Parts: sequence; C-alpha cells; structure tokens
Amino acid sequence: MAQSSRSPVAVEQVHFAAFPIDAVTTRRTTGLMQVLRISPKWLSAMMLMTMSCIFSLSFLFATLATLEIGPAASGASRIIFAALFLVVVALISGAGLVRGKRLWVYAAIYGIVCLGLPF
Repeated sequence: MAQSSRSPVAVEQVHFAAFPIDAVTTRRTTGLMQVLRISPKWLSAMMLMTMSCIFSLSFLFATLATLEIGPAASGASRIIFAALFLVVVALISGAGLVRGKRLWVYAAIYGIVCLGLPF
C-alpha cells in the first residue's frame, strides 16, 4: 500500500496505460466532462439517452426499409453496406484482408452459416 499525495487515506495505485490513478479517492476528469464542465452523472445520462436514440432509430429505419423494399433486399443491403464499411476499416487500419485460399473458404462458410442462413 502506498501513501497517496492527494489524500491522507492509503490506497493502492492502479496503473492504467501510463497514468497512475488512485483506485479509491481520485477520479480524473478528462475529455468531454472537462470541456463541457458537467458531472459524470449527467454525462452518463446523456450518453445513455444518445445510445437509446441511436438504437431505436436503427430499428425504425430497418422497419421502414423492410416495408419499402422488402425483407430480402433490406437484409442484403445491410450486409453489403456493413461488408464495404469493414473492408474500408480493415484497409485503413492496416489489418488487411485474409490471405490464402483456405482462410477465404473458412470466411465463406462462416458468412453463409452466420449471415446467409438467418435471413
């Protein structure tokens, strides 16, 4: 147990990345909380509401797309757009695509079983 310089209470130091943070007494306010000067409680509530809106709107748009173009075309377009997005992310991040015929066969089987059959 190490003595904290910020509090007379002895706490164990937790080392996350390069920043030592007191496990009990210290809470670092960085990023959005510091810029907007809001409490973590309100930031958590705002983040929850934002995520709720994002998820509910995705279901709304999926329902509208299914009504407009049909379930097969809607599902296929979602998979195609997701695949294109993931290819771009893989190329930008440097991870690249799988190499070798055997891995492409595994990827095709996985895609058919996990993505093709449920639709």
